Amino acid sequence: MAPLLPAAADEPVALASLSEEDFLEDIPVVLTATRLAQPITEAPAAITLIDKKMIRASGAREIADLFRMVPGFVVSHDSGHQPIVSYHGLTGEYAVRMQVLVDGRSVYSPVFGGVDWTNLPLAMDDIEYIEVIRGPNSASYGSNSFLSIINIVTQHASETTGVFARANRGSDGIKDLYARYGKTHGDFDYRITAGVTNDHGFSTRDDDRRMKIARFRGDYQINARDSLLLQTGLTRGIRQIDSNKLSAVEDRKVHINFEQIRWQRQISNNESISLQFFHTQEDIDQIFDVIIAPLGAHVVLDSSTSSNRIDLELQHTKQLTEDKRLVWGMGLRQDSANGPQIFGTDPATGYTGNKEFFYNQLGRIFGNLEWRLSDRLTLNLGAMWEVSDLADKELSPRLGLNYSLTPEQSLRLIVSRATRTPSLNEARSNFRFPVENFPVPPTNFVSTAWVGNPGINPEKITSLELGYHANLVRKKISFDVKIYEEELRDLITLDGNSTLNPADPFLQRYETYDNVTDAEVHGIEANLEFFPLSDTRLIISRSLTDIQSKNPNISSEKLKDSAPKHITSIMLINNFPGDVTGSILYYRVSDSNGLGSGDPLPGYQHVNLRLALPIKWRSLEAEIAFVVQNATGDYLDWRTDNLAEPQHYVSISGEWD
Repeated sequence: MAPLLPAAADEPVALASLSEEDFLEDIPVVLTATRLAQPITEAPAAITLIDKKMIRASGAREIADLFRMVPGFVVSHDSGHQPIVSYHGLTGEYAVRMQVLVDGRSVYSPVFGGVDWTNLPLAMDDIEYIEVIRGPNSASYGSNSFLSIINIVTQHASETTGVFARANRGSDGIKDLYARYGKTHGDFDYRITAGVTNDHGFSTRDDDRRMKIARFRGDYQINARDSLLLQTGLTRGIRQIDSNKLSAVEDRKVHINFEQIRWQRQISNNESISLQFFHTQEDIDQIFDVIIAPLGAHVVLDSSTSSNRIDLELQHTKQLTEDKRLVWGMGLRQDSANGPQIFGTDPATGYTGNKEFFYNQLGRIFGNLEWRLSDRLTLNLGAMWEVSDLADKELSPRLGLNYSLTPEQSLRLIVSRATRTPSLNEARSNFRFPVENFPVPPTNFVSTAWVGNPGINPEKITSLELGYHANLVRKKISFDVKIYEEELRDLITLDGNSTLNPADPFLQRYETYDNVTDAEVHGIEANLEFFPLSDTRLIISRSLTDIQSKNPNISSEKLKDSAPKHITSIMLINNFPGDVTGSILYYRVSDSNGLGSGDPLPGYQHVNLRLALPIKWRSLEAEIAFVVQNATGDYLDWRTDNLAEPQHYVSISGEWD
């Protein structure tokens, strides 16, 4: 049976529109596809749900590793053991074509795009569940919801009262510690979470990590109609970055903080309104100050950046008639970023202007109409209209039809169009750095690595999907299959036809971002969840991806292999006598060729094993778990110098009321 995932109290949806049956049925309720709470059989999307039991059984220490359980997803790592989570290939180390939300707050980077998974101020023990939309959904969440959306929902503060602590200790310098305290004061519930993460990354690289997080969540039920969500968090830490090109290792210092507030009013049983504001600030300090051998030239490469995101959004949900529901809203966002060398504003490179920050301001209007055309046929018609400094005006529509074969089985047909707005790096960068003591004239000069393209167009995707979903409750089987065709146009990459720069004897050429790639992606994905025994849960996923792509500067075979053709994931969870739990996560991908900093690599398999023993003493509920990650042996991860080896650790957790 699929896990029941009712709408969390902090989600901006009309909770009163859900009946008691919605919470008790074995068919889960999902939120992300349309911003309306819907049974998964009626949602216009292929959706994978990751619940708390799956998170615990996975043996993962990092949130990124959880997506090995999702059909079509690839989890790999760049230099510095930096996680890359991608879907349907054609991605580099930043994986820019996927939107990630945490409690409705976008964590998509304004500077480079994508998500830095290791820097999220979020502990896995605070996560209630994760919804993964496997397919374009700009109609609901904007221009960067291009290939997929990951929506991470944390637990309501009322569900985490008392004291909780977890400690991990194992090979490769694994030393993690997390602690949480939650309490209720009348109508106000809150929790405070803090943690530290330490490890040595890949044994073949100098990429140690030392990260600290802290997070506060408060849920205030003001009165019978009004509720308030308050959140703030921060990340502080150091990660070593091992550059083979420079033959040097430097520390990347991370300073991130966010603040979020959401007010929701239940106007009536059929209508609600919410207003959300959040702010995120990210400061990354990373400087390579090296001598380039054998030239003897002195180079200072400063990749430091500072960025801010401010976002305000209003959402209104209303039951129009017995067979029609509408959600609509509008939002404003401002992204700003600075990087002295990334954006070419460093006086050391000859810049004489006074511009510190580069901006992108964005406005959006969105809506989705759910219309039950008959007892069996449901129409979802949605669209997002956006205007921004980097992409002018864009409309992203979606049409979905869901036909119920039986109360437990449905067919879906989805046609959608989505866009991806260029990042500030792609549109505004001018990466220049000083070179000193070069052995040939000019002795001292400024070198250019790449420049942005102010006239670049947004990426576009048109997607057609046919799907089947079944929740056969009595047979304890949940099954989903998706057949899709995607047409991608104007994909943004660095143009391999680099520009000659005679004044630069160091690099000699520089590259420019441009719309140089088109692609067609076809495939099939299937996911099966089965309870063969009352204490046994089996989850199997399989995906087949075929890419046909054109780029005048990259071979078609390299683009075709940017996504593994075959991906298989199997998770087995079993409860033994005495509340002992054992689990196996098997993950296998075929050959691939990572774009950007990636290399052509053979396929591999990754196996996690976990055995957990409960401990109960008075009011203490504790657990000791033994975990082996990558139990089947070494493999190359994304790059030929990233050797993933087996790891093991012991995890001890305890909870007190």
